[in-house]
Amino acid sequence: MDSREPAQAVWSGSIVFGLVVLPVKLYAATSKKAVQFRRTHAADGGRIRLRRVCELDGEEVPDFSLLGTANCTYGYCRCVNCDPAHGGP
Repeated sequence: MDSREPAQAVWSGSIVFGLVVLPVKLYAATSKKAVQFRRTHAADGGRIRLRRVCELDGEEVPDFSLLGTANCTYGYCRCVNCDPAHGGP
């Protein structure tokens, strides 16, 4: 037995052709579904997580302290999203 609720009409009205009245109900064509994708290891099915780790000290860096920089051949980096709140130049 299916325990889902019956579909409710989004809109209801009627179409009139002279003396003929046709009742009309509009239903949603799709239902809400949540699909979650996860990266898994092919060998054993373990979940793969993406972490941001600093190359210099090896610690994980939170999202709010990240800066966007562009690599240059002149030996310095240029800040792309320079915002004083992020500690940029």
